Amino acid sequence: MTDQVDLSGISLTGYDIQSVDLSGTGGDDDEEADLSLRPVGPGGSPAPNALPIYLQELIERLNGIFGEAAPLKDQASFVNQIAAITRENEIVMAQVDKNPKEQALKGNLPGATQMAVARAMASNNTLASALLKEDRQSLGIMTNLIYDLLKSGGDINLSDLNVT
Repeated sequence: MTDQVDLSGISLTGYDIQSVDLSGTGGDDDEEADLSLRPVGPGGSPAPNALPIYLQELIERLNGIFGEAAPLKDQASFVNQIAAITRENEIVMAQVDKNPKEQALKGNLPGATQMAVARAMASNNTLASALLKEDRQSLGIMTNLIYDLLKSGGDINLSDLNVT
């Protein structure tokens, strides 16, 4: 079922129609020149604000993992947290650096990823619980920190922390 939309009140402004000498059309003889517009056809126009291919693939992979469990940015932040925790494991990083993907996936990476997910879940739960406890003092401090980050337009630079 298609909806009928009345476009009679819409006008295109800011453009002028000008004569153009098209080479090979006979110059000023407008009757012989074919100036009709040709449609581009289905899919002939790029999607507006099209994402680069690697981002489209990343979004598809995240949706395959999480579905609609959380907003896409939350999913990406969670994956980044898991990757950051896993990077702390020197054995896993050596296996990833020195082996092809198939071999690294047979090493310590799967177990390290599972442990990173468990650690992230526990630490996020603990942190969220600390912020939402009844006295609300922690939430006030967090709100001030978030204000400062929003105002500065930045994030906490994790590489500056150098703590484990």
